[in-house]
Amino acid sequence: MSKETKVFKVLANSRRLKIMEMLLAKERLSVSTISHKLNLSFKSTSRHLCLLENSGLLEREQEGLFAFYKIKKDLKAAFKKLLEGMSVFV
Repeated sequence: MSKETKVFKVLANSRRLKIMEMLLAKERLSVSTISHKLNLSFKSTSRHLCLLENSGLLEREQEGLFAFYKIKKDLKAAFKKLLEGMSVFV
């Protein structure tokens, strides 16, 4: 499977797309903050974040017991343009 296919497949899930939108608005967010804002279990949120990280979209930072995620710097502007371009189809 190509990298492009993998990325679009991961982003096809509405919750993962919402996570990416949330991370565009903030520099980084903790798993618990994302879980709370999406009203998802911690386990479910962690799974979504893991898939986004494994697809190459996110970076994970560990601070003690807390994990924080952010969009990779080199992808942030491109993802913002992608979302803007998708509005044409909605």
